[in-house]
Amino acid sequence: RDFALTPEEIDILFESRFHHLSDDTHTENTISPPLDSILFGNKQSPYIRFDCDFSIARDNDWKAKQIVSRLKQEIDGCFREVPLSPGDFCFIDNYKWLHGRKSFKANYDGHDRWLRRFNIKTDLFEAADYRVNSTSRMLSFNKIHTRLGSCQKSKVDSFECSN
Repeated sequence: RDFALTPEEIDILFESRFHHLSDDTHTENTISPPLDSILFGNKQSPYIRFDCDFSIARDNDWKAKQIVSRLKQEIDGCFREVPLSPGDFCFIDNYKWLHGRKSFKANYDGHDRWLRRFNIKTDLFEAADYRVNSTSRMLSFNKIHTRLGSCQKSKVDSFECSN
């Protein structure tokens, strides 16, 4: 749904006044990322990049900080559950939808729910440095791990890349 934000607030979300920190599962946040917008693309149907825990306004930008707070309130008001059964999957366009899951306490008894994360790359040229070899569509975990440094190895050694 559309968020109940003012035109001024929406304009500010299109400005490069925000940092998007990395999720701790991907890399350590030791360097301040460049300033960027939260909304981008067409103003009538914008794309969004936002994480309630990792998207922050730049230092001393109180108006942008207020808008981040308002955006979080708007997001809190529009949660929708999408029940998934074992074996189900759901593809989400990260630029059009915000998503997450409820927290849970793992019992490690074989009945916990675990989600496997994977990413689909549509630009094979952009992923060239991570491919197993120059003709492969598979991405090498070792090349990704070496480049990113701090991610943890899962049970797979490579990731399928599709276009």
